[in-house]
Amino acid sequence: KAVNKAAEVLKEKNDDYLFIKEGFDHVRLALNELIFAKAEGNYVKLVCKDQQVMTRLKMSEAEALLPPDRFVKTHRSYMVNLDFIDKVERHQVQAAGHYIPISQTYYEGLISRL
Repeated sequence: KAVNKAAEVLKEKNDDYLFIKEGFDHVRLALNELIFAKAEGNYVKLVCKDQQVMTRLKMSEAEALLPPDRFVKTHRSYMVNLDFIDKVERHQVQAAGHYIPISQTYYEGLISRL
């Protein structure tokens, strides 16, 4: 219940950005600058062009916050912004200089979204 309420509070009506809680602060992230999200235990690291934000969310909660038309899951621990994908290899995606793994489970879903 508390997680759903927090998600409602953090998610803005505007699809261009969202506010993410980092520690005691709320950080504004522009979705057009967000390259990928990576699960790290009970946290999710959101990697942008010019900053990284670590927030206490599960990957499923981060997945609910990010617009599904712009982000695709490539691995159980990774989601990537489709706008930043430069190259897709069999086991990894290159996005803005970062290499993001692709699991066999999510490969076909990724290819169909390109």
